[in-house]
Amino acid sequence: MKILIPDHTPPKDIEKLKAMSYDVELVILRVVIKENITRKILRNIASRVLSYGLYERIERVCGPQRKYFFYADGKLLVSPLEDIDVFLVSWVVDKDAFKQVIPYLPNLKWIHSIKTGIDYLDPDFTEKNKITVTNSRGVHSERIAEFALACLFSISKRIYRHIDLKRRKKWGEIESVDLKGKTVGILGAGSIGNAVAAKCSALGVKVIGCDLKSSANDNFLEIMALDRLREVIERSDFFIICLPLTPETEGLISFKELSFMKRSAFIINLGRSTVINEKALIKALEEKAIGGAIFDVFHNKMQLPNHPFYKFDNVILTHYSAHASESSQRELFELFIMNMERYLKGQELLNVVS
Repeated sequence: MKILIPDHTPPKDIEKLKAMSYDVELVILRVVIKENITRKILRNIASRVLSYGLYERIERVCGPQRKYFFYADGKLLVSPLEDIDVFLVSWVVDKDAFKQVIPYLPNLKWIHSIKTGIDYLDPDFTEKNKITVTNSRGVHSERIAEFALACLFSISKRIYRHIDLKRRKKWGEIESVDLKGKTVGILGAGSIGNAVAAKCSALGVKVIGCDLKSSANDNFLEIMALDRLREVIERSDFFIICLPLTPETEGLISFKELSFMKRSAFIINLGRSTVINEKALIKALEEKAIGGAIFDVFHNKMQLPNHPFYKFDNVILTHYSAHASESSQRELFELFIMNMERYLKGQELLNVVS
């Protein structure tokens, strides 16, 4: 049995995989992304001198045009790896990379995604080829829930404004907001949303949820179906997004939905960036239709210095940090190793994605 694993797999986990069985062989995958240097320089210059809206249109038409090169055990991949059974997909394999590498794995039986989101996968392809798919659902739930609490405290206690005063060497007493009695609306009642709800409930706030369908859960006062999304938004003082990206959730929050928010309410996105229409969000912030926002996920990874988000004092950017901790990567690989043990024993795998 051969397993294709990313080249950043921790050495300790490589040794654990090797020690599982004499039948297990590891193939190390390295992904190299190249972009025309002239084009890259021109894009970097344009990103600094053009308005964000104009640059975004040019980027959409002229894109980075990256080329992907795949190396298996140090050799450039030019022909199929017929004997790969398992593919451990990490964050270095994006949607485009996956589409290009998967034809080299014709006899694949199992894909395990280190990423919780699997929107880069074509479900018709995996079903047609009878490939089992598992992900890392639940690994980050508790730490993301802790991060959500940090966001709530930063907003309600106006920590971001105190930091700004310090930066400007100014003195100022700032009134904060009591969390007790406030309403937190959570969009997405899965593993992460449920963990967020549990921690919020301990603060004495009212927690309501919204998901693809209604359900009952002790951590929520109520979980409503999407047809009651407006009600959840209107009642919320803090609206936290924990949804995965699917065809049903992409662009779910537009200006119409944002207009239902209280003018004092904050929106916090810990899910996927494109659940929110970015242009609609910028408009809502410019018109002061909402109190502010905290984003841990972004459309363009915030690499542009002229992005509109930077001009808002009531916007906090946390740069894909909600899931990151000193133990997060270790726990991700531990889950794969647990599943690998089950796979070798012919047992049912954890976190199978249907």
